[in-house]
Amino acid sequence: MRVIISKIFRKKTPFDGLKEHGQKVLEGIYRLREAMLCYFDEKFDDFEKAAEDVVKIENEADWIKGNIRNHLPKGIFMPVDRYVFLNCLKEQDTILDLAEDIVVWLGFKKVKIADDFKEKLKVYVEMVVLMVEKLENLLADIKRLIVSISPSERKKIKKVLKDFHIEEEKTDKIEAQLLKNFFSAEINPMEFYYLTHIVFLLARIADRVENVSDNLRNMLAK
Repeated sequence: MRVIISKIFRKKTPFDGLKEHGQKVLEGIYRLREAMLCYFDEKFDDFEKAAEDVVKIENEADWIKGNIRNHLPKGIFMPVDRYVFLNCLKEQDTILDLAEDIVVWLGFKKVKIADDFKEKLKVYVEMVVLMVEKLENLLADIKRLIVSISPSERKKIKKVLKDFHIEEEKTDKIEAQLLKNFFSAEINPMEFYYLTHIVFLLARIADRVENVSDNLRNMLAK
C-alpha cells in the first residue's frame, strides 16, 4: 500500500534526515577548514585534533545516511523523485568522504609549504567551504522548499542553485592557477604530488556541491 509522506504521522520525514545529514556535512567542512589551516601554519598537534573530529563527524553522517535509506521503503510515495532524492543524499555524503580523505592524506606527512602557496591554498579552501555553507543553508529549509513555497520564490531559489555552476567555474580557475604555479615552481616531485593531490580533492568537493545543487533543483522542478 502506497502512502503519502506528508500524511504519515511520524516524527521525521526523509527531508528532515537530509537536513540533519547536511548539518553534519557543514560541521565537518568547518572542521576540515580548521584542520587545513592548522596544517598550513604547521600547528600539527591542532591539525590532528581537528582531523580526528572530521573523521568522527563523517562516521556520524554515515549513520544518518544509513538511517534515511533504511526508513525509505519502496512503498512510500514521495513528493519528489526517489532516485533524485537518494542521489542528492549520496552526493552530499561524498562531500564529507572527501573531507576525510583530505585529512587522512595530510596526516601521512608533515610538509612545510612555501608562504606563497600557503596563502593561495587558504583562499581556495575558503572558496570551497563557502560553497558548502551556501548549499547547506538552503538545504536546512528543504522541507518547506519542497512542499510550501510559492512559484515566484521557487523560481528565485532555482536561480540561486543554478549559480552554483558559476561558483564551481570560479574554483576551477583557482585550481588551474594553483596547478600552474606548482608546475612552474622548483619543488621536489614528492612535494609536488602531495600538493596537487590536496588541490584535486578540494576540487572534487566543489564538484559534489554542484551535483547536490543540481539534484535539489530537480526536486524543485514542478
